[in-house]
Amino acid sequence: MDCGFVAHREFFENIKNFITDDADIFLTVNNRQQADLEKFSIPCGFEIVKKFDMFPDELNLKIFQFKQV
Repeated sequence: MDCGFVAHREFFENIKNFITDDADIFLTVNNRQQADLEKFSIPCGFEIVKKFDMFPDELNLKIFQFKQV
């Protein structure tokens, strides 16, 4: 559990040092947390380009695809 999205925030702040400009990032996150993800991914230069439904609806999990902007 990443309370306060500390690990997620740190991930987005540092991942550019380890990936190419055209890399895709996929994260599985509760759909209700999309706004929280965008709060720190966008300032770090990433945007959600697609959301995938891969799990049963009752879990409310989605796979978010990020790209660098």
